[in-house]
Order: sequence, then C-alpha cells, then structure tokens
Amino acid sequence: MKKKKTADRLLLLLLAALLVLLIVLAVALIAAFRQSADLPPDFDFSSVTADRSGAATDISDCLLPEFAGVTVGGAGYAVVGAESTMRELCGLIYPALSEAMEEGAVREGTASEWREFSEADYSVYLRWHTELPDAAVALFVSGDGSGTGKGSGEGYQTEVFLMPYARGGNTATAALRGADGSVRVLTVTMPGTILAREDLMRFAGFFRNSMRAFAFRISGDRLQPVVTERFSAGCILMTRGTASFVLESSAEQNGILSAFGLNPDKLYSSHEEPDGGTRFAESRGELYVGYSTLVYRATSENGIGLGDLIGYADNVSLAGYIQAALKLLDNIREVNRWLTGGDAGILLTGIYAKEGEVRLSFGYVFDNLRIAMDEPAYTVVFENGRVREASLYTLAVRNQGSRGEVAEGAWFYRWMEAVRGVPDRIALVYPVDYVSEAVTPEWAGEQTP
Repeated sequence: MKKKKTADRLLLLLLAALLVLLIVLAVALIAAFRQSADLPPDFDFSSVTADRSGAATDISDCLLPEFAGVTVGGAGYAVVGAESTMRELCGLIYPALSEAMEEGAVREGTASEWREFSEADYSVYLRWHTELPDAAVALFVSGDGSGTGKGSGEGYQTEVFLMPYARGGNTATAALRGADGSVRVLTVTMPGTILAREDLMRFAGFFRNSMRAFAFRISGDRLQPVVTERFSAGCILMTRGTASFVLESSAEQNGILSAFGLNPDKLYSSHEEPDGGTRFAESRGELYVGYSTLVYRATSENGIGLGDLIGYADNVSLAGYIQAALKLLDNIREVNRWLTGGDAGILLTGIYAKEGEVRLSFGYVFDNLRIAMDEPAYTVVFENGRVREASLYTLAVRNQGSRGEVAEGAWFYRWMEAVRGVPDRIALVYPVDYVSEAVTPEWAGEQTP
C-alpha cells in the first residue's frame, strides 16, 4: 500500500514538473512571437517585377546609387548626379552584384578589410541614398528578382564594394556595409557573371567626360569618398504651392479625386479648412487639398485596392507594393505633372513593414541628386492589401537648361572637418530654394550626434 502511495506521489511530482515546463515553453514562445512581430514580414519574391495587367511599372526608376566610384589602375573616377551615366554603370555591374547577393557565401568582415577594399587598384564602390534592407536592393539588382540567396535578405546596407574578376582567379568578391559600421563579405567561387577589370577600363574611358576624380578620405574609423575636382551641374527652378492649382480647376479637382478612388459626383461634404485648404469627403475616404499638400485617408475598411493599381492583389511582393505606390503617383501626374515634381523624379527613401502594414516613403531627385527637403515628398501606407493613407508634397521643378559650378567635395570635407568635426558623410544635394531662378546643387554634410 505504501509503495502505491509513493508511486502516486512520484507521478504527481512528475506531472507537476511537466506542467511547469510547458508553462515556461509557452511563455518563451509568446515572447518569441512578440519579438518576431516587430520584424518586417517575408515577401514573396517569386514575381518581383510581375504585373499581371500587362503594364509593368519599372521600379528601378526610383532607386539608383547616390554615388559610384570606379577605380582603375589606382585612379578613382566618380559618378555623382549624371543619371544617364549612372544607369549605364549599373547595367554593367548589377549582374555581378546580383550573383554575389544570391549565390555568394557570406561571412562577417572587419573595418580594416573595408579599408583594404578602398585601397584596391581596381574596384567599384556604390553608396545608396539611404540605408536599405538587402531584400529591397535585391529587387533592383536581380534579373529575376529572387534575391534570396545566401548573401541577401538578412541585413541592411548603405555601401557596397565590388571587386572585378582578375585573370587566373576563380572567385569574385563583394562587401556590404551597414550604417552601423557592420561589414559582410560575399564570395562567389567560379562566378557565372564576370565583372572584369577590362570592363571597368572601357567604361572609365568611354564615360570619362561625365565622371569626376575622387579619392577615399580616412579619418579615424571613417572612410568617405570625396570628389577632388570642380565640375558643373544642371540648374533648376523650384516652385511650391502647386496643390492649390487643383482648387482653381474643376477638371483637375475631379481628376485628383478620381485618382484617389473617390467619386466627384458622390461627395457628401466639401468645406474649407482654417488654413485655407479644402477637405473633400466621400463614403470611401477623404482628401485634403492644401497649399502644397495632398493628403488621402480611407474610411473604415475601404481604401484603394492593389488590384485597382497593379491588376492583382494576391501574393503581392515588395516590388508589387512599390509598383502600386508609383502607379498611384502616375495617376496624379496624369492630372497635372507639376503636382509630382515636374522635371524632377522620385526616389525610394524608406521601407517599413510590420503586422500587415507596409509604409513606403519617397523623395524628389533631379538628375539623381536629392532635393534636400526635411519631409518625405511622397508617403503611402498599405494595410491588408489596400492604400489606407497617402500624402504628397507637391513641388514643381523645372530644368533651366543651364549649368552652375560645383566646388570640390574635398574642399567641403576639409571645411566641415575644421568647423564641425569629421562628417559621417557628405553628399551633393539641391538645397530647397523657392526664391532663386537658378538653383545649383551644393555639398551637404551629415553627422551622428
């Protein structure tokens, strides 16, 4: 009898221990789930550039490197601005970068290795306008858009080095650097896509007139490319307040409402706001038209469906969301091009994804140089496959057809270093100027507090 009671007690103790273990595991799983919910969701890359409506939008138009440096025989030549030259360079090197990101074996690199890349006699250096996830870069560099190999989809990058293929070798190397200074080295054995030194030499010779001498400047643990010669860049005229044009034309007003999926004939209210703007409301959403802003918000579960913008709404990839945002902008542009930049283009500057929400932000560029606005030019928020919010800062940019002189980047770097301390980066941008009739790009510096 005592043995039976002892066995029962042992069984109860075992069950209690198992129950505690299950509780601990459950808590751990819940915590892991909550942590993973803060991460961007996985996108389906199987149809990255597909548009089932047959009218694909070229998403590569909204992302080019901000700066590219080609080093040939130890001499550095930079592409800054010069959009057509930058596109030619990207056409040459993207296949190699794509293979490195899809097929390359990845390992953690060091700051000293990153510096060694900058000292190579032959290399290509790219710097994006903003830090981007590997998955986003893969959209633009991959021929098939898969971008899910060993080297991609796991981190973020602001800068890239590509080493050209040397005769007698059987490997190709690339390096990715994030804003936090982390370095990853990608190596492809027996690469199928070969970026040869001869390719860089031919490119530098053919496009030399649109490239500028540059060198890497090293200060402490910071490495920065700086242009070492003066050159000229295009002049533009900037005009704001173009959103107010919509209120002066019933045709444009109806066109803008329709672009956002609102029926001009079924408005249930339209009233002026204290700031002078006008708010239009319909059962599916509302649109605010201000002096220089258009702001759309859907009501309840409504919104502009992805199917209405790109022709399909199932298994939408990140590229599909970018396509949809650009298509909405195209619809606005068809009403009046001076609402969406005029002669300026649009640049992808931010990607955010969490718990079914995708937020994309864009900025204005002219000749691949950013217009240095403090706020995004264009933002679109998708939720459950629909555009729930969108805002556009309307700006008219006109190409003046003239050119202005730009100082050496090296001079600006030295000035900033002496006055403010070592900059994290310098970039050539168009300052926001609504007064001058001819605005020339200027060097601007960024520093981390």
